[in-house]
Amino acid sequence: MKIMRDLAAATACLSLLAACSDGKPPIAAPTRSSTAPSKSASAPATPAPSETITPSTRWRNVLGPKLKDTSGLVDVLAKGPKDAWAAGFEAGADDDEGLPVLAHWNGSAWTRVPVKNSYLRVQAFDMTGPDDIWLAGGSGAVSQWNGRVWTERHPFGVAEGYKAYDVAAEKGHAVIVGSGPVGAFAVEWGGKRFELLQSGIDGVFASVALKDGHVWMVGGEPREDCRGISPMVAHSTPDEGWSYAEDMAFPAIPEGRLNSVLAITPTDVWAVGAIGGYDREEYMPARCRRKPGDTHRFDPQKAVSEPLVMHWDGSAWKRMELPPWKGSLNRLTAFGKNDVWASGTDSLNPGKAILLHYDGTSWTREAISAGGTGYAAIAAVPGTSDLWGVGSVGEETDSEQPFIVRRH
Repeated sequence: MKIMRDLAAATACLSLLAACSDGKPPIAAPTRSSTAPSKSASAPATPAPSETITPSTRWRNVLGPKLKDTSGLVDVLAKGPKDAWAAGFEAGADDDEGLPVLAHWNGSAWTRVPVKNSYLRVQAFDMTGPDDIWLAGGSGAVSQWNGRVWTERHPFGVAEGYKAYDVAAEKGHAVIVGSGPVGAFAVEWGGKRFELLQSGIDGVFASVALKDGHVWMVGGEPREDCRGISPMVAHSTPDEGWSYAEDMAFPAIPEGRLNSVLAITPTDVWAVGAIGGYDREEYMPARCRRKPGDTHRFDPQKAVSEPLVMHWDGSAWKRMELPPWKGSLNRLTAFGKNDVWASGTDSLNPGKAILLHYDGTSWTREAISAGGTGYAAIAAVPGTSDLWGVGSVGEETDSEQPFIVRRH
Protein backbone atom coordinates (compact mmCIF):
# COMPACT_ATOMS: atom_id res chain seq x y z
CA MET A 1 0.00 0.00 0.00
CA LYS A 2 1.58 3.26 -1.12
CA ILE A 3 0.24 6.64 -0.10
CA MET A 4 0.84 9.41 -2.63
CA ARG A 5 0.78 12.94 -1.29
CA ASP A 6 0.82 15.79 -3.79
CA LEU A 7 2.35 18.60 -1.74
CA ALA A 8 1.79 21.19 -4.44
CA ALA A 9 -1.90 20.31 -4.68
CA ALA A 10 -2.22 20.30 -0.92
CA THR A 11 -0.62 23.77 -0.74
CA ALA A 12 -3.03 25.07 -3.39
CA CYS A 13 -5.88 23.58 -1.41
CA LEU A 14 -4.70 25.36 1.73
CA SER A 15 -4.67 28.65 -0.16
CA LEU A 16 -8.24 28.12 -1.29
CA LEU A 17 -9.28 27.31 2.25
CA ALA A 18 -7.70 30.48 3.54
CA ALA A 19 -9.39 32.53 0.82
CA CYS A 20 -12.85 31.43 1.94
CA SER A 21 -12.26 31.44 5.69
CA ASP A 22 -11.72 34.97 6.90
CA GLY A 23 -8.22 35.01 5.46
CA LYS A 24 -6.67 32.92 8.24
CA PRO A 25 -4.55 29.99 7.02
CA PRO A 26 -5.71 26.57 8.20
CA ILE A 27 -3.43 24.11 9.93
CA ALA A 28 -1.27 21.91 7.77
CA ALA A 29 -2.57 18.46 7.01
CA PRO A 30 -0.66 15.67 8.79
CA THR A 31 1.71 13.49 6.83
CA ARG A 32 1.28 9.80 6.44
CA SER A 33 4.11 7.40 5.73
CA SER A 34 4.09 4.55 3.23
CA THR A 35 3.86 1.14 4.86
CA ALA A 36 3.48 -2.47 3.88
CA PRO A 37 0.00 -4.02 3.92
CA SER A 38 -1.14 -5.30 7.29
CA LYS A 39 -1.64 -8.97 7.96
CA SER A 40 -4.44 -10.82 6.24
CA ALA A 41 -7.81 -11.16 7.93
CA SER A 42 -9.16 -14.41 9.23
CA ALA A 43 -11.99 -14.02 6.75
CA PRO A 44 -15.16 -16.09 6.78
CA ALA A 45 -15.61 -18.64 4.04
CA THR A 46 -16.81 -17.39 0.66
CA PRO A 47 -20.54 -16.72 1.06
CA ALA A 48 -23.04 -18.88 -0.73
CA PRO A 49 -25.77 -17.19 -2.81
CA SER A 50 -28.34 -15.56 -0.56
CA GLU A 51 -31.93 -16.70 -0.42
CA THR A 52 -34.99 -14.62 -1.23
CA ILE A 53 -35.92 -12.49 1.78
CA THR A 54 -39.57 -11.77 2.52
CA PRO A 55 -40.16 -8.15 3.57
CA SER A 56 -40.80 -7.75 7.29
CA THR A 57 -44.36 -6.87 8.27
CA ARG A 58 -43.02 -4.69 11.09
CA TRP A 59 -42.27 -1.90 8.60
CA ARG A 60 -45.04 0.60 7.80
CA ASN A 61 -45.12 3.36 5.20
CA VAL A 62 -45.42 6.85 6.67
CA LEU A 63 -46.69 9.83 4.68
CA GLY A 64 -43.93 12.36 4.06
CA PRO A 65 -43.97 15.93 2.78
CA LYS A 66 -44.92 16.56 -0.84
CA LEU A 67 -41.82 17.03 -2.99
CA LYS A 68 -41.30 18.00 -6.61
CA ASP A 69 -40.54 15.42 -9.31
CA THR A 70 -37.18 13.65 -9.32
CA SER A 71 -36.69 13.77 -5.57
CA GLY A 72 -35.35 11.52 -2.84
CA LEU A 73 -34.38 11.33 0.81
CA VAL A 74 -30.79 10.33 1.54
CA ASP A 75 -30.35 10.55 5.31
CA VAL A 76 -32.36 10.42 8.55
CA LEU A 77 -31.65 11.16 12.23
CA ALA A 78 -33.82 10.63 15.32
CA LYS A 79 -33.48 12.58 18.55
CA GLY A 80 -36.55 11.04 20.20
CA PRO A 81 -40.02 9.56 19.52
CA LYS A 82 -41.36 13.02 18.60
CA ASP A 83 -38.23 14.47 17.04
CA ALA A 84 -36.78 13.05 13.81
CA TRP A 85 -35.20 14.71 10.78
CA ALA A 86 -34.71 13.66 7.16
CA ALA A 87 -32.74 15.33 4.36
CA GLY A 88 -32.65 14.93 0.60
CA PHE A 89 -33.27 16.76 -2.67
CA GLU A 90 -35.99 17.61 -5.17
CA ALA A 91 -36.29 18.85 -8.77
CA GLY A 92 -33.13 17.00 -9.75
CA ALA A 93 -32.09 15.94 -13.26
CA ASP A 94 -29.11 14.45 -15.07
CA ASP A 95 -27.56 17.90 -15.47
CA ASP A 96 -29.08 19.50 -12.36
CA GLU A 97 -28.18 18.75 -8.75
CA GLY A 98 -31.64 19.81 -7.61
CA LEU A 99 -32.68 21.70 -4.49
CA PRO A 100 -32.03 20.72 -0.86
CA VAL A 101 -34.87 19.31 1.24
CA LEU A 102 -35.17 19.07 5.03
CA ALA A 103 -38.14 17.53 6.85
CA HIS A 104 -39.09 17.17 10.54
CA TRP A 105 -41.22 14.61 12.41
CA ASN A 106 -43.05 16.09 15.42
CA GLY A 107 -44.62 12.86 16.66
CA SER A 108 -47.66 12.98 14.40
CA ALA A 109 -46.59 14.19 10.93
CA TRP A 110 -43.63 14.98 8.69
CA THR A 111 -43.43 18.64 7.60
CA ARG A 112 -40.96 20.56 5.48
CA VAL A 113 -38.39 22.85 7.06
CA PRO A 114 -37.47 25.84 4.86
CA VAL A 115 -33.95 25.62 3.40
CA LYS A 116 -32.00 28.26 1.54
CA ASN A 117 -32.94 27.97 -2.14
CA SER A 118 -29.51 26.93 -3.41
CA TYR A 119 -28.46 24.18 -5.80
CA LEU A 120 -27.05 21.64 -3.39
CA ARG A 121 -27.55 17.93 -4.16
CA VAL A 122 -27.63 16.73 -0.55
CA GLN A 123 -25.60 13.58 0.12
CA ALA A 124 -25.79 13.53 3.93
CA PHE A 125 -26.56 15.71 6.94
CA ASP A 126 -25.96 15.93 10.67
CA MET A 127 -27.05 18.11 13.56
CA THR A 128 -26.36 18.72 17.22
CA GLY A 129 -29.73 20.41 17.73
CA PRO A 130 -32.39 22.47 15.93
CA ASP A 131 -30.01 25.46 15.88
CA ASP A 132 -27.03 23.58 14.40
CA ILE A 133 -27.84 21.66 11.21
CA TRP A 134 -25.40 20.78 8.42
CA LEU A 135 -26.24 19.66 4.88
CA ALA A 136 -23.40 18.27 2.74
CA GLY A 137 -23.61 18.42 -1.04
CA GLY A 138 -22.10 16.54 -3.94
CA SER A 139 -20.31 19.69 -5.13
CA GLY A 140 -18.20 19.81 -1.97
CA ALA A 141 -20.31 22.64 -0.50
CA VAL A 142 -22.16 22.58 2.81
CA SER A 143 -25.11 24.57 4.11
CA GLN A 144 -25.38 25.41 7.81
CA TRP A 145 -28.40 26.47 9.87
CA ASN A 146 -27.55 28.36 13.08
CA GLY A 147 -31.13 28.76 14.32
CA ARG A 148 -31.67 32.02 12.44
CA VAL A 149 -30.29 31.81 8.89
CA TRP A 150 -28.88 29.34 6.40
CA THR A 151 -25.28 29.97 5.32
CA GLU A 152 -23.73 28.19 2.36
CA ARG A 153 -20.03 27.46 2.79
CA HIS A 154 -17.47 26.33 0.21
CA PRO A 155 -14.39 24.76 1.81
CA PHE A 156 -12.50 24.81 -1.49
CA GLY A 157 -13.74 28.15 -2.82
CA VAL A 158 -14.54 28.11 -6.53
CA ALA A 159 -12.44 25.00 -7.23
CA GLU A 160 -14.32 22.26 -9.10
CA GLY A 161 -14.23 18.49 -8.94
CA TYR A 162 -14.90 18.08 -5.21
CA LYS A 163 -17.56 15.76 -3.77
CA ALA A 164 -18.70 15.91 -0.15
CA TYR A 165 -19.98 12.48 0.87
CA ASP A 166 -20.62 12.94 4.59
CA VAL A 167 -20.65 15.43 7.45
CA ALA A 168 -20.55 14.95 11.22
CA ALA A 169 -21.19 17.63 13.85
CA GLU A 170 -20.33 17.76 17.55
CA LYS A 171 -19.98 20.54 20.13
CA GLY A 172 -19.74 23.55 17.87
CA HIS A 173 -17.70 22.09 15.05
CA ALA A 174 -18.23 19.91 11.98
CA VAL A 175 -16.07 17.66 9.80
CA ILE A 176 -16.81 17.20 6.09
CA VAL A 177 -15.23 14.36 4.09
CA GLY A 178 -15.17 13.35 0.44
CA SER A 179 -12.87 13.27 -2.57
CA GLY A 180 -11.50 15.73 -5.09
CA PRO A 181 -8.58 16.58 -7.37
CA VAL A 182 -6.17 16.09 -4.45
CA GLY A 183 -7.68 12.71 -3.45
CA ALA A 184 -9.53 11.97 -0.24
CA PHE A 185 -10.09 15.05 1.91
CA ALA A 186 -11.38 16.04 5.33
CA VAL A 187 -11.99 19.62 6.46
CA GLU A 188 -13.16 20.91 9.84
CA TRP A 189 -15.26 23.96 10.61
CA GLY A 190 -14.48 25.33 14.06
CA GLY A 191 -16.82 28.31 14.03
CA LYS A 192 -14.79 30.85 12.01
CA ARG A 193 -12.94 29.06 9.24
CA PHE A 194 -12.21 25.69 7.66
CA GLU A 195 -9.07 23.79 8.56
CA LEU A 196 -7.66 21.05 6.39
CA LEU A 197 -7.39 17.78 8.34
CA GLN A 198 -6.51 15.35 5.54
CA SER A 199 -5.69 15.79 1.86
CA GLY A 200 -3.51 14.30 -0.85
CA ILE A 201 -4.30 10.70 0.08
CA ASP A 202 -5.22 8.62 -2.95
CA GLY A 203 -8.78 7.33 -2.61
CA VAL A 204 -12.11 8.39 -1.10
CA PHE A 205 -13.31 9.22 2.39
CA ALA A 206 -16.96 8.09 2.30
CA SER A 207 -18.06 8.57 5.91
CA VAL A 208 -17.10 10.36 9.13
CA ALA A 209 -18.15 10.03 12.78
CA LEU A 210 -17.36 12.21 15.81
CA LYS A 211 -17.51 10.99 19.39
CA ASP A 212 -16.14 12.71 22.50
CA GLY A 213 -13.45 14.49 20.52
CA HIS A 214 -12.48 11.43 18.47
CA VAL A 215 -12.71 11.65 14.66
CA TRP A 216 -13.23 8.47 12.62
CA MET A 217 -13.12 8.46 8.80
CA VAL A 218 -13.47 5.48 6.45
CA GLY A 219 -13.45 4.83 2.72
CA GLY A 220 -11.27 3.10 0.16
CA GLU A 221 -7.79 3.59 -1.31
CA PRO A 222 -5.88 2.07 -4.25
CA ARG A 223 -3.34 -0.65 -3.75
CA GLU A 224 0.26 0.21 -4.57
CA ASP A 225 0.18 -1.83 -7.80
CA CYS A 226 -3.12 -0.22 -8.93
CA ARG A 227 -4.72 -3.67 -9.26
CA GLY A 228 -7.50 -2.97 -6.80
CA ILE A 229 -8.42 -1.14 -3.62
CA SER A 230 -8.35 -1.69 0.14
CA PRO A 231 -10.37 -0.25 3.02
CA MET A 232 -9.12 3.09 4.34
CA VAL A 233 -9.44 4.17 7.99
CA ALA A 234 -8.20 7.31 9.73
CA HIS A 235 -8.60 8.12 13.43
CA SER A 236 -7.72 11.18 15.49
CA THR A 237 -7.92 11.50 19.28
CA PRO A 238 -8.25 14.73 21.30
CA ASP A 239 -4.67 14.45 22.61
CA GLU A 240 -2.76 12.58 19.89
CA GLY A 241 -2.23 12.77 16.16
CA TRP A 242 -3.67 10.73 13.33
CA SER A 243 -3.45 6.95 13.05
CA TYR A 244 -4.37 4.81 10.07
CA ALA A 245 -5.39 1.24 9.26
CA GLU A 246 -1.84 -0.06 9.50
CA ASP A 247 -1.49 1.50 12.97
CA MET A 248 -4.68 -0.11 14.30
CA ALA A 249 -4.19 -3.80 13.44
CA PHE A 250 -6.69 -3.51 10.58
CA PRO A 251 -6.62 -6.82 8.63
CA ALA A 252 -5.79 -6.75 4.93
CA ILE A 253 -8.99 -7.05 2.90
CA PRO A 254 -8.23 -6.94 -0.85
CA GLU A 255 -10.95 -5.30 -2.96
CA GLY A 256 -12.72 -4.00 0.14
CA ARG A 257 -14.04 -0.51 0.85
CA LEU A 258 -16.00 1.02 3.74
CA ASN A 259 -19.15 3.07 3.16
CA SER A 260 -20.21 4.09 6.67
CA VAL A 261 -18.79 4.44 10.17
CA LEU A 262 -20.60 4.70 13.53
CA ALA A 263 -18.93 5.48 16.87
CA ILE A 264 -21.07 4.34 19.80
CA THR A 265 -18.16 5.09 22.15
CA PRO A 266 -14.46 5.73 21.39
CA THR A 267 -13.84 2.01 22.05
CA ASP A 268 -16.95 0.68 20.28
CA VAL A 269 -16.82 1.69 16.62
CA TRP A 270 -18.48 -0.03 13.65
CA ALA A 271 -17.82 0.29 9.93
CA VAL A 272 -19.62 -1.38 7.02
CA GLY A 273 -19.04 -1.71 3.30
CA ALA A 274 -18.41 -4.38 0.72
CA ILE A 275 -15.77 -6.43 -1.07
CA GLY A 276 -15.70 -6.39 -4.88
CA GLY A 277 -18.55 -5.71 -7.29
CA TYR A 278 -18.02 -2.00 -7.91
CA ASP A 279 -16.43 0.55 -10.22
CA ARG A 280 -12.84 1.07 -9.04
CA GLU A 281 -12.29 4.24 -11.09
CA GLU A 282 -13.81 6.42 -8.37
CA TYR A 283 -11.05 5.34 -5.97
CA MET A 284 -8.14 5.57 -8.42
CA PRO A 285 -5.74 8.52 -8.91
CA ALA A 286 -4.48 9.54 -12.32
CA ARG A 287 -1.46 7.26 -12.03
CA CYS A 288 -3.78 4.24 -11.83
CA ARG A 289 -6.33 5.17 -14.50
CA ARG A 290 -6.67 2.74 -17.39
CA LYS A 291 -4.97 3.83 -20.60
CA PRO A 292 -5.58 2.64 -24.19
CA GLY A 293 -4.17 -0.88 -24.56
CA ASP A 294 -3.56 -1.17 -20.81
CA THR A 295 -4.55 -4.62 -19.51
CA HIS A 296 -2.54 -5.00 -16.31
CA ARG A 297 -3.78 -2.27 -13.98
CA PHE A 298 -7.09 -3.80 -12.89
CA ASP A 299 -8.20 -7.29 -12.05
CA PRO A 300 -11.48 -8.40 -13.68
CA GLN A 301 -14.37 -6.90 -11.75
CA LYS A 302 -16.39 -9.34 -9.70
CA ALA A 303 -20.03 -9.69 -10.75
CA VAL A 304 -21.41 -9.16 -7.24
CA SER A 305 -20.07 -7.90 -3.95
CA GLU A 306 -19.76 -9.44 -0.51
CA PRO A 307 -20.90 -7.42 2.53
CA LEU A 308 -18.25 -6.31 5.01
CA VAL A 309 -18.62 -5.42 8.71
CA MET A 310 -15.69 -4.30 10.86
CA HIS A 311 -15.58 -3.57 14.61
CA TRP A 312 -13.08 -1.58 16.71
CA ASP A 313 -12.84 -2.53 20.40
CA GLY A 314 -10.27 0.08 21.39
CA SER A 315 -7.21 -1.97 20.51
CA ALA A 316 -7.77 -3.66 17.13
CA TRP A 317 -10.18 -3.97 14.22
CA LYS A 318 -11.96 -7.29 13.75
CA ARG A 319 -13.86 -8.52 10.71
CA MET A 320 -17.26 -9.85 11.77
CA GLU A 321 -18.59 -13.12 10.43
CA LEU A 322 -21.93 -12.63 8.65
CA PRO A 323 -24.71 -14.86 7.32
CA PRO A 324 -23.82 -16.19 3.84
CA TRP A 325 -25.10 -13.74 1.24
CA LYS A 326 -24.04 -11.47 -1.59
CA GLY A 327 -24.58 -7.73 -1.42
CA SER A 328 -23.25 -4.54 0.16
CA LEU A 329 -23.85 -2.45 3.29
CA ASN A 330 -24.23 1.33 3.18
CA ARG A 331 -25.51 2.81 6.46
CA LEU A 332 -25.37 2.19 10.23
CA THR A 333 -27.36 2.99 13.35
CA ALA A 334 -27.50 1.54 16.88
CA PHE A 335 -29.50 1.56 20.09
CA GLY A 336 -26.41 0.52 22.03
CA LYS A 337 -23.42 -1.81 22.22
CA ASN A 338 -25.32 -5.02 21.47
CA ASP A 339 -28.09 -3.62 19.30
CA VAL A 340 -26.56 -2.54 15.97
CA TRP A 341 -28.31 -2.22 12.59
CA ALA A 342 -26.90 -1.86 9.07
CA SER A 343 -28.76 -1.27 5.81
CA GLY A 344 -27.73 -2.27 2.31
CA THR A 345 -28.60 -4.28 -0.76
CA ASP A 346 -28.78 -7.96 -1.70
CA SER A 347 -27.92 -9.25 -5.18
CA LEU A 348 -30.72 -11.85 -5.14
CA ASN A 349 -33.29 -9.41 -3.76
CA PRO A 350 -33.12 -6.43 -6.14
CA GLY A 351 -35.47 -3.59 -5.38
CA LYS A 352 -35.44 -4.25 -1.64
CA ALA A 353 -33.45 -2.55 1.09
CA ILE A 354 -31.93 -5.22 3.33
CA LEU A 355 -31.29 -4.75 7.05
CA LEU A 356 -28.70 -6.62 9.10
CA HIS A 357 -29.14 -6.75 12.89
CA TYR A 358 -26.54 -7.64 15.53
CA ASP A 359 -27.80 -8.57 19.01
CA GLY A 360 -24.40 -9.04 20.62
CA THR A 361 -24.14 -12.68 19.58
CA SER A 362 -25.39 -13.23 16.05
CA TRP A 363 -26.60 -11.47 12.90
CA THR A 364 -30.05 -11.69 11.32
CA ARG A 365 -31.47 -10.17 8.13
CA GLU A 366 -34.77 -8.70 7.04
CA ALA A 367 -36.08 -6.67 4.12
CA ILE A 368 -37.86 -3.33 4.25
CA SER A 369 -41.38 -3.58 2.85
CA ALA A 370 -41.18 -0.39 0.74
CA GLY A 371 -41.19 -1.80 -2.80
CA GLY A 372 -38.96 -0.71 -5.63
CA THR A 373 -35.99 0.48 -3.59
CA GLY A 374 -32.58 -1.01 -3.05
CA TYR A 375 -31.16 1.62 -0.73
CA ALA A 376 -32.23 3.11 2.60
CA ALA A 377 -30.75 5.28 5.32
CA ILE A 378 -31.81 4.23 8.84
CA ALA A 379 -31.96 5.75 12.31
CA ALA A 380 -32.66 4.23 15.72
CA VAL A 381 -35.29 6.14 17.74
CA PRO A 382 -33.99 6.82 21.28
CA GLY A 383 -36.26 5.63 24.08
CA THR A 384 -37.95 3.05 21.84
CA SER A 385 -37.14 -0.04 19.78
CA ASP A 386 -38.33 1.69 16.58
CA LEU A 387 -36.35 2.49 13.44
CA TRP A 388 -36.88 5.13 10.79
CA GLY A 389 -35.94 4.37 7.19
CA VAL A 390 -35.82 6.76 4.23
CA GLY A 391 -34.81 6.45 0.59
CA SER A 392 -36.22 6.74 -2.88
CA VAL A 393 -38.02 4.63 -5.45
CA GLY A 394 -36.81 4.68 -9.04
CA GLU A 395 -33.28 5.92 -8.32
CA GLU A 396 -31.45 7.72 -11.14
CA THR A 397 -34.65 8.26 -13.18
CA ASP A 398 -36.88 11.28 -13.82
CA SER A 399 -39.64 9.56 -11.83
CA GLU A 400 -37.56 9.12 -8.66
CA GLN A 401 -39.71 9.63 -5.56
CA PRO A 402 -38.95 9.49 -1.82
CA PHE A 403 -40.28 7.06 0.75
CA ILE A 404 -40.40 7.07 4.55
CA VAL A 405 -40.96 3.92 6.61
CA ARG A 406 -40.98 3.08 10.30
CA ARG A 407 -40.32 -0.20 12.07
CA HIS A 408 -42.36 -0.77 15.22
